[in-house]
Amino acid sequence: MLRHSPSVRASFPRSGSLARLALVAGAVLALITPRVAFGKPEFDWPDWDALKAKYPDAGAVFLLDETVSELGRQGDEFGRRVDVHQVIAIIDPQQAAGWLDWEIPNSEYHSLSRIEARTWLSPNQSHRVEKKDFHDVSMFPDQVLYSDIRGKRFAFPAIAPRTVIDVSYEYTSPSIYSYDQHLFAHHIPTLVSRVSFVVPRAFLAEEFDQAVRVSGLTRTTPMVQVLPRPEGEVKQFTWEMRDVEAIVQETQMPPLSDLAPLIRLAPRAPTRTGWSWAWVGRHYYDELLMPQLKGTPQIRELATRLTAGFATPIDKVRALYGYVQTDVRYVAIELGIGGYQPHPAQRVLGLRYGDCKDKSTLLLSLLHEIGIEGFAALVRTRDQGAVDTALVNIGQFNHMIVWLPIGESGWWLDPTAEYATADYLPAADQGIMALVVGPSVSRFLATPVLDPERSIIDRRVLAAMDEEGGLSGTLEIRVGGEPGMDYRGAFRTRGAPGREQLIDRILTRELSGARLKEFQITGLESVEKPLVLAIDFAWPRCATVAGDAIVLPGDFLSPPGWAEPLRRTSRRNPVLFDGLEQRRDRIRILPPAGWTFDLPAGVAEQGSCFSFFRDASNDSGAVRIERTAALERLAISRPNFDLARSELARGETAYSEPIRFRRAR
Repeated sequence: MLRHSPSVRASFPRSGSLARLALVAGAVLALITPRVAFGKPEFDWPDWDALKAKYPDAGAVFLLDETVSELGRQGDEFGRRVDVHQVIAIIDPQQAAGWLDWEIPNSEYHSLSRIEARTWLSPNQSHRVEKKDFHDVSMFPDQVLYSDIRGKRFAFPAIAPRTVIDVSYEYTSPSIYSYDQHLFAHHIPTLVSRVSFVVPRAFLAEEFDQAVRVSGLTRTTPMVQVLPRPEGEVKQFTWEMRDVEAIVQETQMPPLSDLAPLIRLAPRAPTRTGWSWAWVGRHYYDELLMPQLKGTPQIRELATRLTAGFATPIDKVRALYGYVQTDVRYVAIELGIGGYQPHPAQRVLGLRYGDCKDKSTLLLSLLHEIGIEGFAALVRTRDQGAVDTALVNIGQFNHMIVWLPIGESGWWLDPTAEYATADYLPAADQGIMALVVGPSVSRFLATPVLDPERSIIDRRVLAAMDEEGGLSGTLEIRVGGEPGMDYRGAFRTRGAPGREQLIDRILTRELSGARLKEFQITGLESVEKPLVLAIDFAWPRCATVAGDAIVLPGDFLSPPGWAEPLRRTSRRNPVLFDGLEQRRDRIRILPPAGWTFDLPAGVAEQGSCFSFFRDASNDSGAVRIERTAALERLAISRPNFDLARSELARGETAYSEPIRFRRAR
């Protein structure tokens, strides 16, 4: 795991996974001291009937979302002081449940100095969150074992319809060179969203510059004011939006930062420093990474032993990758600089655990000992949105993988992907920009988007039909790529009873009415071997019997679920799939004695979003059907919804066409 700086808006409802994945720079927990409670609300009391009329489907509305970030002296050093004020009108508490329980980061780079939270029942009555009700928590309990990235968790009291929640807090940061982001839209409507950036005029005179990226704002140029301060004048730059529509929450949608109007701020050092991605990457490698790559006799001995007997560099890489992947557990210990700097390779080897930086460092050290050159690659995983390469700040990255200059476009390896084969890059790492760093090297490279057949579910049905329409036989499932990772992880973490329950759920998903008889799993322990599930089943009355005809629906073996996010014609957000994938079915069904069948027609639908192919033949008296479906596009934008739906409709027709058996004459 690699930390990055917090956004300007630094509070996250607990229901959002972004709170766990968008890493916050930090090390030291600050003391929270509530300010004197305000007696009157610092906002206009809402007209509830007008709000309900304007937003009939909203459970809550942002009345105000305001951030003021000011650079200057923080004690003896320069830094930032950020004031945040957020006010939300609660129309329906059940619909607004995700906004009632909050966590706010609290660390060295986001050190809370003041916090006040309360629920307003009326303009004259409120309930505050008491100091005892702010709880210290780890921001990433599912991913980090020991971390100084802490937070304050609290819930708003006395919530009822037509109440207002109000939070105001201040935090400081010791750095003026940090990456900040403010989103002007949320999953609820926003009446006023405002962000101000305050810079001493003396900074501007000293070549201080601010890289600003604005997207989706109705007015891109800020309002500028010159304000007096005891230590000298400051310039305040303010961006504001009003009556901002909610970003509708939908399945498989891009991250909010890819959809909402936003502003990104990244202060730049004076031009004389040569501040650039090349400069940042080289300094990261030289100062934080290279010292941790130092080889030792133990690392040399291990590399030699693991690659003994392998003749080619590719086979040697596979051997070393397999060791780091499976013998070094993923455990993150990120204290202080540990959020950015990996631990020494020798220490990672001795402890046999580490995070993404640690595992990548050990792999690079092992490769170096056998003469194979490798590079660290800093990435922002695809679920976090794209890296903004115009804003030079390492805080945008949250993950580290490895790139080897082997092959036409290089070889990408993610040592944290415990269940991936060496030639498969996990979907979260695909199709993104990576900052590749090494000796005298710092450049962006695009990671590949792997072809659909690299992530496959291959299903084979060998079955016999009886005269009552019952089907019995074996369902065999072979998986690779992303499904292979998912299946391996699910089965390896379960004992025998849990595995049987999982097999039963898989059978129900693939053959909805089938009953489990027996099963066998092979290839589970080695990622380099195919993982195969062989499931014996019986499905009474699977087909419809009508006189001398038996009709088996073509979708008795379930079609892919790619259509689900596109079924609602009112969908507004693009559809974002995890990765390209392929489904391949090979079906052989023996009819009852004295029965024959009609062969379905062939299908060839090569689409730009989805492809479907089907072929049918007579295999020694049994009907044999082979069909393939492929997801061809990672993201489907709104202009392509109609195209995608039409391709899916043709594919679903091909899948659902029945197999007809008839009594032979």
